[in-house]
Amino acid sequence: MKFKNDIQDFARDVLRENIPRGWTEGRFVRVGIHSRRGDITWDGYRPLGVEPAPATYFQKAMKYFADRYKVVQFVVVSEDPRWSRQHITYERQSSSVNVTYSLKHSAGQDMAILSLCDHVIISTGSFGWLAAWYANGDVVYYSNYPIKGTRYAKSLNVSDYYPSHWIPME
Repeated sequence: MKFKNDIQDFARDVLRENIPRGWTEGRFVRVGIHSRRGDITWDGYRPLGVEPAPATYFQKAMKYFADRYKVVQFVVVSEDPRWSRQHITYERQSSSVNVTYSLKHSAGQDMAILSLCDHVIISTGSFGWLAAWYANGDVVYYSNYPIKGTRYAKSLNVSDYYPSHWIPME
């Protein structure tokens, strides 16, 4: 897939402008994080098989990448900026781990930003899935999507939905 030039340029600029002070491009790994919340925070979605990923999921997924790479920048995109800033954090931010919030952009801009990351952590839904596919790196996905035992879970063949090399985590 190719993004329109203005969207691609915007995404590159956002990432370039948010390189942590003292870091050099190419000497760190960038991990995109997509947190879908918005519509799925409504309780009526749970019986259908959809719920937002909890903060503990994001923290485990971030630890997974921080343990594997020497220097990591996490780039968070979400339509819920307040929740993201409060809950998608890394307990030991240091000179080798940085969390950057890239919030309040259009869906196309968010998709392009995620696609330029080396790896991606996704929550629920097809938006994060597609961004992870475009990034083409390691992907950690929320394994409680869809919620087991629901009609949606029964109708979705999870082994067809998630590529076998993607990493499930709860």
